[in-house]
Amino acid sequence: VQAARASAARLRCADRLRKLALALHNYHTSDGTFPAGVSSKIDERKRRIMNWHTRLLPYIEQEALWKRSLEA
Repeated sequence: VQAARASAARLRCADRLRKLALALHNYHTSDGTFPAGVSSKIDERKRRIMNWHTRLLPYIEQEALWKRSLEA
């Protein structure tokens, strides 16, 4: 049983890493660069100061959360 749980955890982790890598590459395709670790000012598109996790939200099927972060 423990081996099955460990195997499931490894698969879940690998799947999450794959999704993160795809989101980063999709961001790069649309913006021409990878997201900065943290932005220190409002960029040319008037996006707020935020970290790379937040900027990836639209690319990991979290559009509603992305829109909420822009309103804050």
